[in-house]
Amino acid sequence: MGVGVNSLRSTFLAIAEAWPAYQDRPGKKGVAPVDQKELAYKLVCERVPQTLLGILGSRGGRFKVEGSTGRGNVTA
Repeated sequence: MGVGVNSLRSTFLAIAEAWPAYQDRPGKKGVAPVDQKELAYKLVCERVPQTLLGILGSRGGRFKVEGSTGRGNVTA
């Protein structure tokens, strides 16, 4: 596995660790609101896209890569 792939793997492991606490925060109707300050949000919305674009290298400009944890509320 390449360096980028190892970085992507470690990012997904970090998301798996952070996600339960992110998803279980209190919110309206028992659903957690999206919070840009939370680690899980930063990993999904910032680090995953950056890592994927790094793996793609010069080919990355052909793709739109973005992460999302939900629109308003955290996706289950």
